[in-house]
Amino acid sequence: MQECITALCICWMKGSINMRQVAITATILDKRGRVLSIGRNSYIRTHPLQAKCATAVGEPHKVFLHAEIAALIKLRDWSKAYKILVTRYTKDGKAANAAPCKACQHAISLAGIALVEHT
Repeated sequence: MQECITALCICWMKGSINMRQVAITATILDKRGRVLSIGRNSYIRTHPLQAKCATAVGEPHKVFLHAEIAALIKLRDWSKAYKILVTRYTKDGKAANAAPCKACQHAISLAGIALVEHT
């Protein structure tokens, strides 16, 4: 299952973003490993939840939509979320560090997600 999600993230990233920017994908799964929501970062969009979480952790300048919060916004029922997988890949397909920032950690805790994994 992990390999399938990784392959999906790489394909999505290659077709959707200028490679000078960083492509990060967040996948939210339930306890059975089913994908509930997928989000990616944006350099042009924002959302009130992003602003609220960034301000709450003292980083109000982080207004552009992060992948973790994009996935949470798309998620219809936060109570079903069990795990979030945050991935970042270089343009040649190698995994890179994608640990959630303070604002995203705050949003993840608000959602009650038990497990956080990242590349």
